[in-house]
Parts: sequence; C-alpha cells; structure tokens
Amino acid sequence: MNRLRELRREKGLTMKQLGNFFGLAESTISQYETGKRQPDNETLIKFANYFDVTIDFLLGNDSSSKQKKEPVTDRDRLLEDNIELFKKLPTDKKKQALDYLRYLVEHQGKQ
Repeated sequence: MNRLRELRREKGLTMKQLGNFFGLAESTISQYETGKRQPDNETLIKFANYFDVTIDFLLGNDSSSKQKKEPVTDRDRLLEDNIELFKKLPTDKKKQALDYLRYLVEHQGKQ
C-alpha cells in the first residue's frame, strides 16, 4: 500500500502519529505500507475517509483520481476525527466528556 505512505507523507505525518490516531502500532502502519500486511475492511474505510480518497485509490486499483466524488468539508473531517477520539474513551470518560460539552454549550456567551 504505497499509496498509504504517499498520503501519510502528504499530510506530514509519521507512521507513529498515524498509528496513534487510529489506535494502531507504528509497526502495523509500516507493514501496511510495505505490503507485508493488509488492513481489514473497517480500517480501509477509516483510512479512505481520513485521507478523503476512494478505497480503490488506496488499494492502487484507481490511478486516475484520488478524490472522492463528494468532497468532504473540513467540518465533516473534524466531526469524524472527534467521533473517532470519542470512541476510544472508556465508558465513564465518555459520560464525563459529554457532560463537559453540555456545560460548555449551556455557558457559552455567559462570561
């Protein structure tokens, strides 16, 4: 998956940073990039969404264009990134995070 390496480098990310974001070891990213290992379908979808490319492009099956048909906005990407971060939290921390967000919304502009 040389395209994964290409996309990662375009974003200025190290293998460790990309791995941390997706909850994967740096060695796993390295194995994906060198073709020693293939990501599962769920991981492929996450990579495609994160890099705003098609799965076909990521797998090297489509060389004509790497862009999705529907462009993803920065707001959409931020939302997806935050959802992925939220999913990584333990249940008790998810409740705490939601409580804090509610607090911020309720108290915005009151300072």
